[in-house]
Amino acid sequence: MQLCLALLFCMFAIHVNAQPLSCNGNTALCDKRYNEVTYPTTHNAFNAARSSQRWTYPNQKYDLPRQLKDGVKAFMIDVHYYNGPNKKLRAQKPVMVFHSYAVLGYRPLTDILDMFAEYMQANPNEVLTFICQCSITPEDFAKVVEKHDIYQYVHTQSKDDQWPTLRQMITSGKRLVFLIDRTDSTSKPWQHQQYDYGFENPYSNKSLKRYNCELKPKADTAKALYIFNHFLTGTFARRSKNRKANSYEILMGRVKQCQEVVGKRINFLTVDWYHWGDLFKVVDELNGTHQAKKP
Repeated sequence: MQLCLALLFCMFAIHVNAQPLSCNGNTALCDKRYNEVTYPTTHNAFNAARSSQRWTYPNQKYDLPRQLKDGVKAFMIDVHYYNGPNKKLRAQKPVMVFHSYAVLGYRPLTDILDMFAEYMQANPNEVLTFICQCSITPEDFAKVVEKHDIYQYVHTQSKDDQWPTLRQMITSGKRLVFLIDRTDSTSKPWQHQQYDYGFENPYSNKSLKRYNCELKPKADTAKALYIFNHFLTGTFARRSKNRKANSYEILMGRVKQCQEVVGKRINFLTVDWYHWGDLFKVVDELNGTHQAKKP
C-alpha cells in the first residue's frame, strides 16, 4: 500500500513539473528578457474611482487589486510625504501615495505594498513593475520597502548586465522591479534610476492632435526600457477623450509609428482609464501572445 502511494505521489509530481511555466499569463513570454516584453501600464494607478479610498479626479476606474486581476503588469505610483491640512500628521512626515496634494486623497505607501504583496504571494508566476515619481528621499523610500514583506520579491539589476528572462526572474523569486525618478548616493541597488535604465516621451498631451513621437530632452534611446505615455492630461483625466485614445486604431497606430521612429520596442504602454478601449489587445499583439479578453 505504501509503495503504491509513493508511486502515485511520484507520478503526480512528474505531472506537475511537466506543466509548462506560464509567465505573466503566457508561456510564450517565459524566455523573453524583461526588456523584450511590453507591459500594460496604468498612469496614477492608485488614483481610482472605485476604491475604498476616495480619490478626487481619478485616472482609473478600478482599484489596484482589480487592475492586477485584469492583467495590468506595471504601475505608475506617486510617493510623497503627507502635505495635507493635518499639522500633526505633516510633522510626522509619513510616506504616502497621492497625486500632488494629499487633500485630493491619499493612502500610506505600506497599504499599497500590502495589496501587491498579497497578489504576488498568490500568483508566483507574475513579474511586476513600479514606476515611481518620488518627492521623498531615497533613504526614506528604502526604509519603507525593506521593512515590508514585499521586499522578498524585489529585483536588483546591474546597469552593465542584460536583463534576465521572465522565467529567470520567476524562478529566482525576484520579480518586482522598481524604476524611480529620484535617486542619490544613499540609494540602494534595487532603487533603479529610471533614466539610467530607460527613457520616455513627454506625458503632457491635451488633445489627440498633439500626439507625436517626440521624446523627453536628453532621452537616451540606447537604454533598454521605453516608457510610453499615452494619456491625455488636463485639470483631471478626461474620460471621454482617453476612451477614444485607447481605441485600437489610435493606440496601435501611434505605437507602431513611434516604435518605428524611435527604433525601439515600447515596454510600458501607459494609459488612463485602462478598462476602456483595447490596451490588452494591443499589448498581446506586440508580445505575440493571445490571451483571454479583458473586461
